Amino acid sequence: MVGSGDGVISQKTKYALRALLALAESDGAHPLRIRDIAGSRAIPRKFLEAILLELKAGGLVASFRGKNGGYVLAKPAEEISLADVMRRIDGPIAPLPCVSRRFYSRCADCSGDADCAFRDAFDQAHAANLRVLEATTIARLCALENEADTAQGRCDAKAAPDCQVSGKRLG
Repeated sequence: MVGSGDGVISQKTKYALRALLALAESDGAHPLRIRDIAGSRAIPRKFLEAILLELKAGGLVASFRGKNGGYVLAKPAEEISLADVMRRIDGPIAPLPCVSRRFYSRCADCSGDADCAFRDAFDQAHAANLRVLEATTIARLCALENEADTAQGRCDAKAAPDCQVSGKRLG
């Protein structure tokens, strides 16, 4: 996995996920502008521009020019997984190149996969990790975010129309 010094998910991937969450929570009929996404999700604007271009190249977002232009999801949030985003932004997810499903290569210091003492353990860990990353979608992250906001007494009537705070329905 790509490391960033403070974990296995790079800050760039975190920003990409935040941007996708913002787009998923919008109605899709009105593209979101970069400045609106950046402001609502605490993402540096210049960095966000580059990230959105990468996501667009990967078929995850679409853009529209003009006065009412901006970005929207290119496909339903239910069809965009964490693994899709991580691979698009950071490349291979595997902890070793020899266990990667999509970017296999032999480790530089290895005489062969069959002789590797720890390949099997890393392969099993990677397979378990992939099951979660491929099953977790942007739609699921939105639902989890809305649940957390509701539990903390913060909700957005547009994002969670049935949200209630102090017994009062907001939607």
